[in-house]
Amino acid sequence: MDLTTITVAQFKARFYRDFKYATVTPGVEQAIPDPNFVQDQDIDNAFLDAQTQLNQGLFGTDPQITAAYLYLTAHCLCLIIRQANAGIDSPAEMPVASRAVGSVNETYQIPDAYKNSPILAQYATTAYGLKYLGLALPAMVGNMQAVWGGTNP
Repeated sequence: MDLTTITVAQFKARFYRDFKYATVTPGVEQAIPDPNFVQDQDIDNAFLDAQTQLNQGLFGTDPQITAAYLYLTAHCLCLIIRQANAGIDSPAEMPVASRAVGSVNETYQIPDAYKNSPILAQYATTAYGLKYLGLALPAMVGNMQAVWGGTNP
């Protein structure tokens, strides 16, 4: 499937409640983008990041590929926005295992299979990344068995 056929409008329709989108007036350029709103260019940048990570072979049909791509794009968009809002001081972060502030504690139990994998751990940093993993992991796990065989001349 050609991922470039998936549009910003499709992304906005799928995640209509999830993000605050900037209103764009055609022909009018905004001097300074409002950091509280997602710009179309942010989504385009997330599309580019998601294209480098998506393995279409894990999904059987175009609608399944589209759904996985949109969730992966939403994950990438969250990372882009976090990084942009922090700017040059943006920290590298891994999933939270435990955090305490005063008498309040927060702990997430991240499965070892995710936590110990340098590839899968990044997806555990957003709900969209976890949703993408939920779509992709069933196709990544399978049974294998060696079978002895031969051929006749």
